[in-house]
Amino acid sequence: MILRPSVSNLTSTLIASLFLLLILALPHPTTALSPSTVPLFCKCTCGLNSTIIPLNTPPPPSTPPSTPPHDLLFLRSPSTTSPTCADCTRSFCASYNLPICKDTKEEDITTTCFARDAVMDRVLVWGFLLVTVGLIAWAGVRGCVGR
Repeated sequence: MILRPSVSNLTSTLIASLFLLLILALPHPTTALSPSTVPLFCKCTCGLNSTIIPLNTPPPPSTPPSTPPHDLLFLRSPSTTSPTCADCTRSFCASYNLPICKDTKEEDITTTCFARDAVMDRVLVWGFLLVTVGLIAWAGVRGCVGR
């Protein structure tokens, strides 16, 4: 007598395995939601032209610093280490002396802050991949058991 596993037992085992894999594949909620893990960008628009600047890069110096570089580390404030969207301002864009904003007043500059690789994007991509792999595996198991 040959015992064949039922399709419902295999399906429930497969679903439970995929759910466990999803939980293990996602990052821990405290690290995934921390602002330091999501890169922020500032879009500076002058007229019809725009450019995108990462918020974690300092503006280029307009004149050489008068103090040696090792002394500049002590002048940096701790708030500059983790930028936020509040840092994406007109003066932020103007401090970069962008060629597209050369003849533009600071009042005519518009800014937009956005994040790349947000947590929701990761969840959607992983969810899609797991559902697709699960459906393919379920079709394969169902085809083998149905014979």
